[in-house]
Amino acid sequence: MQGLDLGELLKRRSRLQRQRSIDDEPPAYNAMFPNNMSLRPVDCWEVTSRRQSIVSAAGPPLPISRPTERCIPECQGDIGGISTPKLKKRKSQLKLTELTNISKTTKEKIIMQTEGMRQTVLASFAVFCRKTTAHGFSHVMEPGSPVLRFFWLLVTLACLVGVIKMCIEETIIAFIDRIPTTEVKYVDNSTFGLRMPEVTFCNLSPFSKAKMEEYNISESMASYLLLTFKGYHVISKKLSQSGTKILGYKTDFNKYMAYVDEEHNITSIKQLIYALSPTCVDLISSCYKPGESFTGDEYIPSARCCEDIFQPVITTFGVCYTTNPENAPNRTIRLQKIAGILGGHRIFFKNNISDSMR
Repeated sequence: MQGLDLGELLKRRSRLQRQRSIDDEPPAYNAMFPNNMSLRPVDCWEVTSRRQSIVSAAGPPLPISRPTERCIPECQGDIGGISTPKLKKRKSQLKLTELTNISKTTKEKIIMQTEGMRQTVLASFAVFCRKTTAHGFSHVMEPGSPVLRFFWLLVTLACLVGVIKMCIEETIIAFIDRIPTTEVKYVDNSTFGLRMPEVTFCNLSPFSKAKMEEYNISESMASYLLLTFKGYHVISKKLSQSGTKILGYKTDFNKYMAYVDEEHNITSIKQLIYALSPTCVDLISSCYKPGESFTGDEYIPSARCCEDIFQPVITTFGVCYTTNPENAPNRTIRLQKIAGILGGHRIFFKNNISDSMR
């Protein structure tokens, strides 16, 4: 030992240190400490650095190398806290372990609850069979006669199957087999025609100014007469200022009715309204009646239009004229046999503003 120099001793020491066994593959952490296992992914750089630090403490310093190829697939996806496929697999295994570690008492409770629900359903069905008025169900649950119960069970099942089959045939099969049909009825309008709608026209001026002068009636008295069919919203300004004036015209109106009865043989308010209102001839100049042949400019004169087509009727607008009143003596239903403007009513009106009542 004394003949050995210092250099030889250092060489032997280095050889002994290199021959020292190093645990390169230690057991997994979750195997040694299963209760303290963390699901946080471990960086391969961290594991490699720790192992190399241990080796450096025991011997000469070793250079820190990059992660090995074996470690790279396990650490892909760890950047940014993203779970790796291996980590997801461990999580699913933990969930399965928690489900399989249910205690025996819990399993027994679940089994007892399931059996209790099944018994409750059977008991409810038995009560229904005993109390229902449907024939056959009560015999199925009758105790002491298994042959009779089996017979009624077959009969009840056969009836239920028949009802279900009949419902299927009447709904689904009938819907498929019976094709819906649509009926289209064609009507030749040139032969039969379409019924013309009723047309009614009125004059905005209820009374004619010329007729008011003819029958010697004042504007205030005419406004009082409008109350019979138009109401208070159309009376003159003089009458609207005081309600007592409206009542005061009653005596004057009775005197006026006596006057027109003597001079014009008018005995009722209806006759007076017709006499003061503009006639049909005063409102239209000519017309075209549907249903007749039309050639060129052959229109019907106003006298014939008012005689054949239009009839007077009293409305809230005064005396109006309609094409087909229900109370007309010669009421006829007019038909349109030509499409377009040539087949309908065409009326030309007069515009006599000077004869309008203010």
